[in-house]
Amino acid sequence: MPDAQKKALRRWRGNLRHRQREESRAADPRSDEKATGATSDRGVEAPRLDREAVVSLADRIRLLLQDAARAGTTVTWGDLRRRTGGALPFLHPDDQGEVLVVVDQHTPPDEPLLSALVAGADLSPHGLYRHIRFSHGRERVPDASLEMHWRMEVLELFQLWRHR
Repeated sequence: MPDAQKKALRRWRGNLRHRQREESRAADPRSDEKATGATSDRGVEAPRLDREAVVSLADRIRLLLQDAARAGTTVTWGDLRRRTGGALPFLHPDDQGEVLVVVDQHTPPDEPLLSALVAGADLSPHGLYRHIRFSHGRERVPDASLEMHWRMEVLELFQLWRHR
């Protein structure tokens, strides 16, 4: 099998595993209890952030995402944590969403959201991508075309930020 097909197969397998995990969480009534707290590497629940801390982190992350857009690359939360020198704490999932919404609070409606550059570990759209679009009043993208739409937005961001 050619390398390109192997790479695509690995990506689709990762997407399938992710969807299976999401479906199993939805089927397990206890999953809501498990998902309410984010935990760090040490198993300690991440504390919730106040508005000032969210805005401060969003400002730092916005600069990193602008640099990533100029470089033509996506980043994961782990990449962001490394690039901040550990200054980005382990965040509760709701706080991650809030930070990314604030990152794009001044993004013009005719431009893709800068937070689209935050990818999942398998280089697919981050799980919060749909939430962030909704929070900014963007139109809903059907599940079947979500990944392709995300990829097109990422490419458009690369083009917009290449000379900014």
